[in-house]
Amino acid sequence: MSDDVILVDLGTGFAKINTYNDVYPLKFTSKVGIPRFTSVTSPDFENHKFDQKIFSYQGILEIKDIFSSKQFHKEEIFKNFLLFIFGRFSSILENSTLILGTPVLWSEETINTVKAFLFQQFNIYRIVNAPSSKFSVYFYDLENCTVLDLGYDQTRAIQYQQRQPIRNSVKSSELAGKHLSEYLLSLLRTKFTPIKNKQFQQLVEEIKTTKTHFVENFNEILQSKILVEALKETINIPNFNESIIVGIEKILVPEFLFKPFLGNNKNMAVDQLLIETLKETPPSLRRELFASIIVIGGSSKFPAFLQRLKRDFNKIPMLANSTIFHDSNNADIIPWLGMKKFVQQGLHIEAGKTQTEFFAKL
Repeated sequence: MSDDVILVDLGTGFAKINTYNDVYPLKFTSKVGIPRFTSVTSPDFENHKFDQKIFSYQGILEIKDIFSSKQFHKEEIFKNFLLFIFGRFSSILENSTLILGTPVLWSEETINTVKAFLFQQFNIYRIVNAPSSKFSVYFYDLENCTVLDLGYDQTRAIQYQQRQPIRNSVKSSELAGKHLSEYLLSLLRTKFTPIKNKQFQQLVEEIKTTKTHFVENFNEILQSKILVEALKETINIPNFNESIIVGIEKILVPEFLFKPFLGNNKNMAVDQLLIETLKETPPSLRRELFASIIVIGGSSKFPAFLQRLKRDFNKIPMLANSTIFHDSNNADIIPWLGMKKFVQQGLHIEAGKTQTEFFAKL
């Protein structure tokens, strides 16, 4: 049955969770607000803030990305984060089935640690786990393809053959959503110095997600004072009797994905990541794996992203003929929607392990 199925995608930018019967997931930022501890040796984990208001809480010492630490799965912070997002479903989690999407490069040890914690804490009946990107393959009803996942922490190219990830072919670039935020922050800081403080991080994120976009005539705009002037827009700064003018930043930030040198970033550009993946793919598999390319992740939601990507792909014969699957409105929740399709087709019934089976094999 699907009435007692919970779908969870643990993304590095946002965790997405809801029941199978819901149309869209609830989103929880994968960040933690760390309070000013009264005792460094005995931190008060219960006062950590995980909701969307972490930027406005008083007494927050710093805001950290939960998934940035290599030891996050062993820390009380991460366990408290799981308790926070799963807690509101505690009444229906018992004896339910959980579909769990996790980053493709998580180790088996990490995944088992998470599963053990969830089984014990909520008495879940069965957990079905797979890389989040795999569920996007189910969503688009594909078998063989390449997934370009523009996440918050990293951008990854993941190849799938018969719906199974080819793990030794996964390529990554550190150029991702958080670096776009850092780049925008550096641009805005020249106009309003205090904006470097943590309380302005929400403003930076809002400008990045609502004001920026790709343009076809990027180089032409940079060389024209008139066109640059036309981009300018005044934005009020909350809680300050100040405003800031945003202009050229609107097109510089998304273009940073393709031209990281704009911000003196030496990481691999998004299009180059796919090109390098193509080069390292055995010739006999290239046509099969690159005939279809799925693009997911919140950092691909910029308006006109698909057109910008195709502009570079059209220069490469093998990629020029690829069919690109991308939904600019839902790119960040495609894996979650793929979980719904997975359950709808009844594929979850015999998949994964029950609690009894899991602990018997540990």
